[in-house]
Amino acid sequence: MSPFTWSPREKKLAIALVAILVFAIGALLWNQDDLSLQNTSLPMYQQQPQVKPVETKKQAQIATIDVKGAIKKPGIYKLPVPVRLYQVLEAAGGASEQADTNRMNLAKIIADGSMIYIPKKGEAIPSEASPIQTKEDNKINLNTATLEELETLEGLGPTKAKAIIQYRGEHGGFRSVDELLQVSGIGERTLERIKEKVFVS
Repeated sequence: MSPFTWSPREKKLAIALVAILVFAIGALLWNQDDLSLQNTSLPMYQQQPQVKPVETKKQAQIATIDVKGAIKKPGIYKLPVPVRLYQVLEAAGGASEQADTNRMNLAKIIADGSMIYIPKKGEAIPSEASPIQTKEDNKINLNTATLEELETLEGLGPTKAKAIIQYRGEHGGFRSVDELLQVSGIGERTLERIKEKVFVS
């Protein structure tokens, strides 16, 4: 049998096929190397995770109140401000049967450090511990006055009147008339105009 011989045309085709095959294999290997380098290389920029700011809760203010008299559980109570007289009575177990609650202003805001004396029927009350609503010659009580009452004072418009109510709510009431200077928008001149027309109890 005669050996197989390639014609010149077949040799050219075979060489071309081999060249194409070699080129394809080389390109495949090149792409794999490039992909591996991309996977192992570090990115130029890494986005830092966003850290949410820690929200600090505003600590509630506490009023310490000494409760005495015709009350079921007399003692010292710590209550969050603003706190009103009826809330103080509830914390102390309620008024006793002898208590004269008809003379009390149960809606009165109680300031930190106050002493509250609950009177018996017909009993006089120490002035420094009185929970009774008074007008003091038609003066306005800064701790119980409504928005409308405050607006009747000279130099106080709706904005300043609202600021007074907001302040007494946040601080458990006023301890003195001069504390008005701590209210936003009220200065010495405004205080002088209204000082003789208001009181604190």
